[in-house]
Amino acid sequence: MHQLKTVLGRIATGERWQRETRQSQHIQSALKDSLPAELVEACEAWLGEAETLTIRCPSGLYASKLRQITPRLMHQFRALGVEVRAIRIEVQATTRFSQPPTVKQDLVLPTEEVLIQLEELGAQLKSPQLGKALNHLAQTLRKK
Repeated sequence: MHQLKTVLGRIATGERWQRETRQSQHIQSALKDSLPAELVEACEAWLGEAETLTIRCPSGLYASKLRQITPRLMHQFRALGVEVRAIRIEVQATTRFSQPPTVKQDLVLPTEEVLIQLEELGAQLKSPQLGKALNHLAQTLRKK
């Protein structure tokens, strides 16, 4: 009788493991379908207690984007058969991708005419602090 309980316990454990593996595959599939490639590469996700999906990301920048698309994520998971009642976003800077991706920005500097207009506007303002800030901005942009 003891051997039967042991065998049944192993079978039940194997079924649970297979179910969790399938669920994990559904979660990864939903992430790939729902998130931009940069987020998929940088984030880790798992389904925890009370059907709460936890997504761990390396920075607040990623967390902000994830929070924006949370409703779409929940819909996507449910469509794939993964019941998600809540999504929890964790920021952990020690994940394998702790540096945010670099984004190439082409800086277009204003022309000298625009900088002169900026200084003239600063001179016309009633607020001396704002006028000084506009002059400082124009000078800084000239140096670049």
